[in-house]
Amino acid sequence: GVGTPYAIITSEAILINIEKAFPDYNLTLDVNAFLDAAHGDGRLLSIEAEYELESGVELGIGITKIYGDDTIDHYNFNNMESFSSLRSRLTYYF
Repeated sequence: GVGTPYAIITSEAILINIEKAFPDYNLTLDVNAFLDAAHGDGRLLSIEAEYELESGVELGIGITKIYGDDTIDHYNFNNMESFSSLRSRLTYYF
């Protein structure tokens, strides 16, 4: 399930997901936070937006930033910092 990948990163965490749809503007915003509650100050933050350009065509953009904790050696979040990213996509449904 969804918990397995998170359990590899840390043994205890707080996962927050907030999604808000704005149907009048064909827009959906999604904010995610994955916070280490066991060992250090590691966190993964993500913001995504999806906009329906027209029927069957969607534009998506997202940014993910991963923060580690330099005071801890061999800390999983430190190894993941380089996976921070900015991404976009255009989807067409037919």
